Amino acid sequence: MRLTRLGIAVAASITLQVVGAVLAIQQRLAYGFGGHGDPNQVARDFVLGGGTAESPSVVFLVLLVLAAVLAAVRGRVGVIACVAVSALSVLEVIGFLGEPHTWRTFSLGSLEPGWAAYELLALASLVAMFLLAVRELAVRRRLQPTAHDAERQPKL
Repeated sequence: MRLTRLGIAVAASITLQVVGAVLAIQQRLAYGFGGHGDPNQVARDFVLGGGTAESPSVVFLVLLVLAAVLAAVRGRVGVIACVAVSALSVLEVIGFLGEPHTWRTFSLGSLEPGWAAYELLALASLVAMFLLAVRELAVRRRLQPTAHDAERQPKL
C-alpha cells in the first residue's frame, strides 16, 4: 500500500468531520436532514444513527476510512474502493447541503463567522476528496493495459 493524495484528503476530511461532531455534541446540534434528531441525544445519534448537524454517523465515517485504505491497493479492489470514496463523498455533500444548520450558518440574520469558516473548509475537503477519487480512477484507467497495447508488443 502507498500513501496517496486521496488518502491525505480523506484523512483531512475525517478529521474535520470528527471536530464538527465534537462541536455539534457540545452545542447539541442534532441532525435535521432526513429527519430531526433529538438535541439531547446528539452523541448517541453520532455513534448509532443519523449523525449530527456537522457530521455523518461513526458507521459512515468508518466505511469512508475503510474505502480510503482499500483505495491505496492496486488492482480491482483499489478501483472499487475509489468508486466507493467518490460515491460516499457525493452522499456527504448532499447531506451537508441538506442540513438546515448549514444554511442557518450563512443566513444574514444569523451569520456565525466561526461556523461559516468551518462549513466552507469542510465543504472544500469533501469536494477535494471527490475530485481526487475521480482523478485516481482516471490515472488507473490510463495506466491499465488495453487489448490494443497487447497487440503492439513484440512477439518473442
